[in-house]
Order: sequence, then C-alpha cells, then structure tokens
Amino acid sequence: MQISYKALVIAMSSLALSACNNDNSNQTTDNNTTPPVAQIQTARFIDGNLSGLSYSSESQQGVIGNDGKFNYKTGETVNFKLGGITLGSIKPSANSLLFKNLDQGIDPQGNLSNSTINRAMLLQTLDQDGDSSNGIQLDALTVEKFKTVSMLDFNVSSEQFTTQLASLLTSLKLAATIPTALLTKSILLTHEAEVSGKATEKFSNQPITQIDRFVIADQYVPYEGTDAGVKTKFPNGFPLAVGSGLGFAGSNNGVSTFYAITDRGPNADSPTLLDGTPTKVFPAPSFSPTLVKLTIDQNGIRIADKKELVSSNGIKITGLPLPKGSIGSTSEVALNETLGRVAGTGTDINGLDTEAVAIDPDGKHIWTCDEYGPFIAKVEIATGKVIKKFAPESGLPALIAKRQANRGCEGLAYDASNKKLYAIVQSTLDISKNTALFTRLVEFDPVTEKTTKTIAYPINPAEWEEGKAGKAKLGDLTWLGNGRFMTIEQGTFADGKVHNKLYVFDINNATDITAVKSGSDELEKVKTQADLAKLGVITARKEAVLADLKDYGWLMEKAEGLTIIDNSTLAVSNDNDFGLKVEVTDKDGKSVDATSLMVNDQGQMTDSKGNSVFSYKMIPSKLEERRSQLWIIKLAKPLK
Repeated sequence: MQISYKALVIAMSSLALSACNNDNSNQTTDNNTTPPVAQIQTARFIDGNLSGLSYSSESQQGVIGNDGKFNYKTGETVNFKLGGITLGSIKPSANSLLFKNLDQGIDPQGNLSNSTINRAMLLQTLDQDGDSSNGIQLDALTVEKFKTVSMLDFNVSSEQFTTQLASLLTSLKLAATIPTALLTKSILLTHEAEVSGKATEKFSNQPITQIDRFVIADQYVPYEGTDAGVKTKFPNGFPLAVGSGLGFAGSNNGVSTFYAITDRGPNADSPTLLDGTPTKVFPAPSFSPTLVKLTIDQNGIRIADKKELVSSNGIKITGLPLPKGSIGSTSEVALNETLGRVAGTGTDINGLDTEAVAIDPDGKHIWTCDEYGPFIAKVEIATGKVIKKFAPESGLPALIAKRQANRGCEGLAYDASNKKLYAIVQSTLDISKNTALFTRLVEFDPVTEKTTKTIAYPINPAEWEEGKAGKAKLGDLTWLGNGRFMTIEQGTFADGKVHNKLYVFDINNATDITAVKSGSDELEKVKTQADLAKLGVITARKEAVLADLKDYGWLMEKAEGLTIIDNSTLAVSNDNDFGLKVEVTDKDGKSVDATSLMVNDQGQMTDSKGNSVFSYKMIPSKLEERRSQLWIIKLAKPLK
C-alpha cells in the first residue's frame, strides 16, 4: 500500500447509473424535473496506492483497498483516517488534488501550512522502507496499533508536533525515525513540482521573495557492470545529473531556455592503492560529459536536447582521469564498483570534469571549465564538439595547475561589456591551502586567447571548518554588470554546518596579481591581510552575503549552477551526483571513510592497522539529494 507525495492526486471517473424507467419517469405530475441524483464517483490516488486507510463521506465509507480506490458522491466531504486519527478532509471539486488542498492545508501566503507538514511527517515516519520516493508503505500491524489513538494535533508548530509524535511512538512501542520538518516540506514540494510542473513558496520581509521549484524528469545513465547489488539498487541506471553548470539563453513565447551541463559522470570515493595512489570508482566509465538544453513553460521543465561532448576531431570525450603526468592529471586510478581496475587504460587524454556554462554571444557556442586542469573549453551547441580548449601554460596561468585535486574551476562567466571570460578556481590553490587568504579569478580574452589579468577573491580561513581556508568551495559564477559578479560559497563552515551562500562582489579596484609575489614565494603563503596590503594587493570586494539558500529550504549539498535571468531574478541548479553514494562499513557495521583504506589488486581492503573485513557498496544517495532541480529565485531588491 502506497502513497507518494508527488501529489495526492485524485482521478475521478464517473460510474454511470442505469436508467430503468420510461422517458417520463424523471418528471413529476406538474412537469417539474426532479433534482438530479448525485452520482457515485470512484477515486484513486494515482501516484500510489493508499491501502488500509479508512475513508468516509455522507453516503460512502470503507477501507481503501490494494487498488487504491474509494467511492464518494459529488458534493460530499471525504474524510481520511489512520486508525483513530483523522488525517484530513476534502470536498473534491476537480480531477486532481494536492496534499496541501486538504483542510487547513495552506497558510495565508499560499505556502504549506503546519497542518500539511505535520500530516506528511506522520506518514513519512511510518513509511516501512523510509523512502517516500517509491511511496509510503504502511505496515498493517502499525495501522492496527493506531486504532487505539484518537487524536494528534496537526495544527501546532512542527517542533511541538515532533515532540507529540515521538511520545506517541514510544507509547505504541514503535521504533521509527521522524524526519525533520524541513525534509518533510522539501519532499512535499519536490513531489508537487513533479506532478504540477512547479511548486512555489513565497517569503515576506526577506532578501528572497519567491522561489519556484522545478524538478527535471529523470533520464538514466546505464550501469556498465555486473554487480547484482548495484543492479538491484539502480535498476534503471543512475539518474542523469544535469546541474553542474547553468546559463540562461532567453525567453520567447512563454518558453524560457537554459543550457546546463553534467560533470564527469557517476563516480565515488574509494580506497587508495597500496602505494598511496588515489583512486575513484567509475560504474559507467564510458559516460561522456553532456551539454543539456532545458526549457521551462507552463507545463514545467524538460530536457529538450542533449549532446555528448566530443573532441575537435570527433572522438568521444569521457570523464575518466587524465593519464598520470599530463597537464590536469590528478594521478587517480579508475576502479570499477568491485574495486578492480576499469577495463583498458582507465584514463582519457581528452578527459573532462566539466562545470559551468557561459553562453557565447554568437548563440552557437557555450564556454565551460573543468575541475581537472583546470581547462576552459569552447563547445559547439549543435554538435557538442569542443572547438578549442585552453590549459595551464596554454592560454591560462601555469600556477593554477596547482589547484587541489578535483578542485579546478566550477565558476565561469562572460562579461558582455569587455568581452572577457572570468574563471574562478573552486578552492585555494594547493600552496598553503589552509592558510591562504584568497583563491584566484582569471580574466581570459577569447579573442587573443590569453589570460589578461588574475584577481584575488578573498577567503577568510576563520569562517570555515577547523579554520581551514582549503575547506572553502566556490560554485558557479554569473556576471551582473559594471565589474560585479555573483558566486556561491559552499561547504562546511565554522559552525560545522553546510551552507550555500550567495555573494555579490566587484573587481573594479582589484589588483592584477598575475606577476605579484611575496619575495620568492607565491602570494598564497602570505598570512595576513595587512601583509597582502603591504605588497600592494587589493582583493575583490565582497558585499554582505545576499542569502543563504539553506534558509529557504535548500537541502542539497551542492548548488553548482547559477545564472541571472533579469536584475531581480536568478536561477540555481544542483548537482545530484547521479543519485549515488558509497557505504563502507567494517566487520561491526560501523561506517568507515573509503579514502582512509587501502585496496590491493584483488580488490581486498585493509586499514592502517591491518584489519581487512570491510564492505564497499554503492547505494542511492539521500532522498533530498537524488533529483535534479532548478530553482527560479525572485529577489526583493534589484541586483543592478
């Protein structure tokens, strides 16, 4: 028995009433027509069965069966109950009904009410497998226990309801994990966006006034291995992750067009080789980074086109690591999901880990950057062909090759006023990375194909986890005009929590640091802002944080795509990491960091103490992380 909160959508189909009298049987003796008899309707929760719950109306009552159907008459109010608890009621008036349309389901702004969130929290708590993406499986014994419960107050705050529910579960001797109100709401809104095309939230007296959520329908990357466990967990393959970069191409006749891009493909952390060489698991090693065209209209968002990237001579590009010793190489060895070597060399001399989209003014090309080199590449939209590619020592500063592994470039923007590209290195360079006071923003001229300037984007180590600047990660970059840009600072901050903060900054008075050093040392070794100033260095100027997406219900770890639609509207996309993560446990079932282990040529893992009983599994990521989403964000104040 299932219910999925994609939406509680009720499809009504009329049951015809048979006529058994003659043509005059519907008339009274004074020729006045009698009131029509209300027809019995058959309704069903079409997004999943809700078996075992009781329903009742003025004329109909029963228990929803395995087919999910129930009956009622037009104009009557239908009540739904879990045991002795009334979940809510509705007088159906249309062929679809969202969960929030139950009584007291929305607040005065039209947002989900506490009642809606608390009702959903109850059902998500009781879900048998804890995964509402496949519906809510309600155990019959659990439903039976709730027959002794007569009331839960859904109208209280979510904090109060959580306490109430925890106490009730204890009294019923039920062991269950109660989802947070934020997670519960996120699941509801995600499913609403799937079914209705979008889900909208409004905010008062805040920098952000409205968010429209769009969920991109899953397309899948085939799993290329033979592991039965992976096939069971990912029967359709891995959901395509299209949000690693985002660019707005314009609107026409009510259709908005964006270009987005994937990264290198499904991959996961894994143990080092015995000699310390880092590795990555690639369960779909032939995957090619893919450029995607997204369109949004009144029906929602869809993938309108996609092109796999190919080299200038037409050879398919993969996301496999570059050969050791080549520019951009991370020295990683590609493994399969059983920790054996990937077939062939396991490398790709043309390999790209693409991030970011900047649309060329000709409308026929996009620019992208990557986390390996970092590289900057010009891509033909119609074919996915990489027309040109620039690397450290080849158009880009040699120094940025010292990026932290897999922390090349995630942000790229085109400045239409000076016709330059700006690429920002994701994190501090691997030169005193944890004490460095900035990361590097590279100004690149597509005409001369040369770097024209390097600017310091300030990083304050004290703001980040363990006081380490190297923990900072910058997402996408978008140009706002007049030397101003916006980026996303994200990762684990000093408070131990993950944040996704939108910052506006300007570079108008910033120093070109391309050739500036501290004696013989790179500037990354300078320890204080005062010492930077003595060297004549003025960094980019950051304004106060515009907004933290976490404050608006963003539960995904990675906000990687960012683009401006107009001077008060942004779009942000997430990287869902192809919906997978790794679960590594020891012999006692305790979680272990995969990168802390070593693996031999037979795929056997060991730790530094010689322990060798470990389990390595690829599993679906957290529910809130799995889907590719695009948020359109309205701001209270214009950016320009």
